Amino acid sequence: EACRESPVDPVVGQESAWQWVQVFSHFTRHAVNQVPVTWTTPQGPRVVHTDNEGWSGIDFSPVIDGAHEIQALVISAFDSFEDKRAMGVTALASDPWEGLSVRFDGGPAHAWGEKTYFPRRKGEHTFKLFAPQNSPLFDRVLTLGMTGTGPGELGIQFLPAALGVSRMFYHVGLQYTFKAGDLKDASFALRLSSERLASLSPANAM
Repeated sequence: EACRESPVDPVVGQESAWQWVQVFSHFTRHAVNQVPVTWTTPQGPRVVHTDNEGWSGIDFSPVIDGAHEIQALVISAFDSFEDKRAMGVTALASDPWEGLSVRFDGGPAHAWGEKTYFPRRKGEHTFKLFAPQNSPLFDRVLTLGMTGTGPGELGIQFLPAALGVSRMFYHVGLQYTFKAGDLKDASFALRLSSERLASLSPANAM
């Protein structure tokens, strides 16, 4: 039996966390379909049969924050042997993106996504990200992305390269620097992903 824990920490009231187990035959070593798996969550038990590849999964939607244990139980139809696996889910009380703030070119801090910024042509710009103490974003990898008009069309170059590059976010903040070309006027937006969150950040328009 193989386990696959949820790769994300769900936010209460927003998304579910999926847990998976794969069931194999002790005799053939092959995955087995239509095996009943009894899942036990804080919300009670539920039976989910395995699919053609031996996988059984359950979506757990937490109603309170904190650590939760999910158990999967498989009982052998041959000798009634019980195989139980426990997996953990950490639920977040609120969306961590709501606490993210940004300071553009040394100006006052604003909530990420709240204010539109206007980079100058041929200008070099810096923005720094901050989050409140004990934010779930800290000590996690953030990845910056760009939507709307692409960097090539605008001649935008990050120093060092940052788009699609994973960087660790510490309590001291995370700084990005980019140069804007002199090609054309257009709008774009920046978004972020975090390794343990299912949703992307809001878009911050530029």
